[in-house]
Amino acid sequence: ILLLCFVFLTTSQAGLDTSLYLAKKILPGTLSVTQARGRLVGPLTISDLSYQNQQTRINLSTLDFDWRPAALFTGRLSVKKLYINGLTAQLPQSQEEKTKKEKTDTSLSLPIQLTMQNISLHHISIQQGDAAPINIQRSDLNAISSGQTITIHQFKLDSAPYFFSLKGKISLEAPYTTDNTGKL
Repeated sequence: ILLLCFVFLTTSQAGLDTSLYLAKKILPGTLSVTQARGRLVGPLTISDLSYQNQQTRINLSTLDFDWRPAALFTGRLSVKKLYINGLTAQLPQSQEEKTKKEKTDTSLSLPIQLTMQNISLHHISIQQGDAAPINIQRSDLNAISSGQTITIHQFKLDSAPYFFSLKGKISLEAPYTTDNTGKL
C-alpha cells in the first residue's frame, strides 16, 4: 500500500495536488499556490507560489522543472530543466556559529553526482535580515560532476552592472585546481 501511495503522489496531477495540500497542512506558516501542473517526477510547472513563516517570506512567479528521477538509482541527480522567474526571498538574520570546528581534510565531496542542464534563473532577489538584497537579473548553468571534478559547460551571471561568464573544470580536492575561461 505504501508503494501505491508513493506512485500516486509522484506520478499524477492528483498526486501533485494532494502533495501540495499536505504541504499546506504540515508546513509551519502559510503556503499558497495559484496553479500547479504536472507530476513530482516531472515535468512540473508552478505559478504564483507564496510562503510566509515568522521572519521568512518567499514569493515565486514561475517555476518549470523537469528531471530524470531514475538516475537516482545510479547515484546521480539529473536535472533536465530548472527555470525560475520572479523569486523574492526575505530570510531571517543568520545565527553566527559560536564555536569553530577544526577540519583536517579540506577536500570537498559531493554526496551524489550531478548533471545540471538548462538551469535558468530570472529576476531573483534574496535578502537576509537587514543586509542589502542580492539581485540577479539572469543566471544560466549547464554543468556535470564526475568524481571530484565539476565540468562547467556554461555559467552566466547578469547582475547589473556586472556580467560574468565561465566555462571549464573545477577540482574538489586540494589544491583545488581549475581550468577555466571566463569574462567579467
